[in-house]
Amino acid sequence: MEQRPVERDETAYLSVSHGAVAEITIKRSKFICNLRRVGERAQFDSFIREITDLHPKANHHCWAYIIRNPSKQEHFSDAGEPSGTAGRPILGALKQHSLENSAAIVSRYYGGIKLGVKGLIDAYRNCAQLAVSSASLRAFSRHSLVKFSVPYDLYNSLLSIISKCNIPGKPANMEFAELISGEMPVPDSLLGTFRDKINEIMPSKSQYNIIISKTDDMELI
Repeated sequence: MEQRPVERDETAYLSVSHGAVAEITIKRSKFICNLRRVGERAQFDSFIREITDLHPKANHHCWAYIIRNPSKQEHFSDAGEPSGTAGRPILGALKQHSLENSAAIVSRYYGGIKLGVKGLIDAYRNCAQLAVSSASLRAFSRHSLVKFSVPYDLYNSLLSIISKCNIPGKPANMEFAELISGEMPVPDSLLGTFRDKINEIMPSKSQYNIIISKTDDMELI
């Protein structure tokens, strides 16, 4: 399992960078776990439909997810298995690795031999844990997209602000016309400092425009 530490960022969390699939067979029952990053319920709904279509003959599609925003949500389903034997163990595997904005679906093909309550719990938990162990996990954080247009004589001041705020990356989609325009993602944890520096350094009567809008969560560099 490849993993980077979560940096000191109150908006940062650990999630799945690249999905993973794991499969185990226990007493002729086959368990297949698909693990994926999801940021909202609609993405999970699309995910479960995809897996159901991929394994139409599976007897059960048990799942769990943890979604971070706007408020933390944890949900799971036993999907017809005895209560507490599938969804909760899958959720436990996600929580054990402190994953958020992540979902795991375990599809089971029944092999004709009953596993019992403990056997089912172990099977679903182990299959989910195997998927997590084989996944690429990364630290993510909330970002905002900053679009700017500044006069040429203020561009170096803007670059200085970006450097002083320790904002990773460089401006992109640059246009050099009457004004210099571009954009760049800024971690929400640095957004307040960025705004303060803009107000502090940029002359109040100068012609510049800064627009800040929400964007997708991004991997921490």
